[in-house]
Amino acid sequence: MDQLPALIERFTSAGATEARLTMPPATPGTLSRETSSTAYRMVVEALTNVRRHAPGAARVEVTLTPAIRNPAARPVPAREIEVQVVNDAGTAPATALRARRERDGHGGRGLNALRERVQAAGGTLSYGPYDGGWRVLAVFPQTRTLPQETT
Repeated sequence: MDQLPALIERFTSAGATEARLTMPPATPGTLSRETSSTAYRMVVEALTNVRRHAPGAARVEVTLTPAIRNPAARPVPAREIEVQVVNDAGTAPATALRARRERDGHGGRGLNALRERVQAAGGTLSYGPYDGGWRVLAVFPQTRTLPQETT
C-alpha cells in the first residue's frame, strides 16, 4: 500500500485522466501483507479499466477509509478498511478494443478474478455504475501489525 502514491502519480502523468489519492497515514501498517497486496492489485485493475473503458474520464478518486463494523459489538467491533476507486463518466465512448474482446469472447474476467482474490483475503468486492461514472469498492478486515523486534 505504501506504493500507491507512486502508482497514482504514474497513472496521472501517463494520460489525460487526473487521479487523486486520499489515504490515512497509518494505512499501510494496518493491513496484512496479503491484504495490502490484494488492495494494491484492486487499485491497479480499476485504473486499468478506466484507461480501457472510460478513456474520456477526467478524474479518478482513490480513497482508503478506515471503518468500524458493528461498533457496539462485544468484546471488540470489527475494524475494516474500505478501498474505493471512482471515476467520472468521461466524454469518450467505450473503446473499440473492449467491444471486439466482448464480441470474440475475450476479456471481462478481470473484476470477477479480482473478487475471488479479495474474498480469499477475507474481504468483499463490489463494482458498478456510480454517480454517472463507475465505482470499484473493496472492504478488507483490518489487522494490527506489531513492529519487528530487533535483537
